[in-house]
Amino acid sequence: MPAVPALRNGKADRISADHGTCRGADFLSRVEPVLAELEDAEQAVRGTGELRGGLRVSLGSSLAVREVIPRLPGFLQRHPALQIDLLLVDHRQDLVTEGIDVALRFGRLIDSTATVRHIRAWPRVLAASSDYLNNAGLPRTPADLSAHAIIIGPVSTTANWSFRKGGATTSVRVDGRVRIAGNEGAIAAAVAGVGL
Repeated sequence: MPAVPALRNGKADRISADHGTCRGADFLSRVEPVLAELEDAEQAVRGTGELRGGLRVSLGSSLAVREVIPRLPGFLQRHPALQIDLLLVDHRQDLVTEGIDVALRFGRLIDSTATVRHIRAWPRVLAASSDYLNNAGLPRTPADLSAHAIIIGPVSTTANWSFRKGGATTSVRVDGRVRIAGNEGAIAAAVAGVGL
């Protein structure tokens, strides 16, 4: 059973997955060799594969809804002595103050004493509804973004967005017409035609 290690606050807990989306399966196949060694080390320390007690897990709403929650029934069945408190939060938290055992996050960790394990680089994409693009036109270059309605989501920590192509990086300043604190809300706004 593959396991996905996470940003941890001094604990060796991990989120396990037994199947999933094509992207999830591809992700797991790439990290399985490293994860197998971690699993062996963890089993040697614990002496058993059973997890017990309470576990507070913080993760973004999109990751939770699309990847983690669908796997919870099987995971909880394998670990009946485990109680999970899932916190769907789309912003950075103080893991110690809020008593978070495990946090799954995208992006760079900003000034923290937490233990971090890089799982995978995941490219961001700009997305919009076909209705929005039919009305506003398709941006062809980063500079074109100045003529578009921008949705600023929770992971946008800066007014400058960087794009890489062929080894070159281009940064553009974006001004968001709408700011949304939740990933699912930002996705819904794009689907509804609010902007990019």
